[in-house]
Amino acid sequence: MKTKLTKAVCEATPFSRGTPTVIHDSIIGGFSLKVGKTAKTFCFQRDVKVGEKRKTLRHTIGRYTGDGRGVTVEAARQEAIKLLNEPTRLQREGMTLAEAIDLYTASNANGRKGQPRAEKTQRRYQQFVDGGYLAGWIDRPLRSITRQEAYDRHRALTEEVAAGKYAGAKAGRSVPERQNGKTTADDVFRWFRAVYNRAMRADETLPVCPTINVEWWNVKAERSAIPSTMLAKWHEGVLAIPNPIRRDYLLFVLFTGLRRESAATMRWEHVDFKRNVLRIPKPKGGEERAFDLPLSDYLIKLLEARRDGNPELVQLQLIPDDATEWVWPAYGASGHIAEPRTDIPGVTFTIHDLRRTFVTVAESLDLSPYVIGALVNHRQPGGSVTAGYVKHEVERLREPMQRITDQLLTLVA
Repeated sequence: MKTKLTKAVCEATPFSRGTPTVIHDSIIGGFSLKVGKTAKTFCFQRDVKVGEKRKTLRHTIGRYTGDGRGVTVEAARQEAIKLLNEPTRLQREGMTLAEAIDLYTASNANGRKGQPRAEKTQRRYQQFVDGGYLAGWIDRPLRSITRQEAYDRHRALTEEVAAGKYAGAKAGRSVPERQNGKTTADDVFRWFRAVYNRAMRADETLPVCPTINVEWWNVKAERSAIPSTMLAKWHEGVLAIPNPIRRDYLLFVLFTGLRRESAATMRWEHVDFKRNVLRIPKPKGGEERAFDLPLSDYLIKLLEARRDGNPELVQLQLIPDDATEWVWPAYGASGHIAEPRTDIPGVTFTIHDLRRTFVTVAESLDLSPYVIGALVNHRQPGGSVTAGYVKHEVERLREPMQRITDQLLTLVA
């Protein structure tokens, strides 16, 4: 699409739900406006000579916001004119971080083993952009970001996250601890390193990635189950949660050992009340590892109560009426519960700790490691010949599942 870029055009162009919309200016060649899902960005590109070859170089001028904080159309046009008349400058500056992110995002083969990245991973990377962790760098040329800046920003981001600058603003979230700041800073800069390295494959003139100067925190995640002596206190705290969706979700995760995402994205179509089975269609590891999980009598009663209780919550406007397909509906973009973490006085735990607790209780019953692995959908040991012969039909797992439920009920009483 080509037209004269004006303020009216910028205002009238809606954000894109899919592939970004690009509007080329009919006055200045190479000058354009790219409209994505959340941002409208002025860009400029031109073919320049690099050695004996000609190469298309792209430059991000800045973002249009319409509120005076971003770049105006007039200022962007003047910058485009300068770049048009100074091709050596464009050649010298090269790809910006925003352009490198677009390149990295568009490369579907950057996931593990050449597979497209998981949706959860893509959302996490988008959060790094939308969250503003590297806001001051987005429109800068990659080669302008120094090693010292990388070191300083990594340290500063650690302190900012620890102080609650980003996550603390979300409803229902407590201010993160200092260790979370270290983890987030490492995650953001490892993502930045991956983006930069992808750009280096496209531009051989880029210097080595500035994260070479980053001192990684390398925080090891704490792996712990809720102590059996604390389960009754935890259970008492969960039953006191006023939100029945959140309450039942936490109980369900403890009594199934499901991963957080698998439980949160449950739909009623996945629950077979005739066979007392839950279908997990997209577990961690891909659809090829989909499996059926037997449901104990306690879990069936919990799900029946939730199925019968959700319509009343809709009438009370506690959950959206267009999200009834989900077992754990909630207001939000996804339609289902997204942030199930709840503070229980006197008990420190994470959602994944509930899964560890399930496994710990199962092991205390001297159940076969292969049975436990099948219940929690762990990949069976590849080097084990026995694992290759063991097949776990859902009915063979029902009795172990019931034993785990009975033991948990004893511990939470």
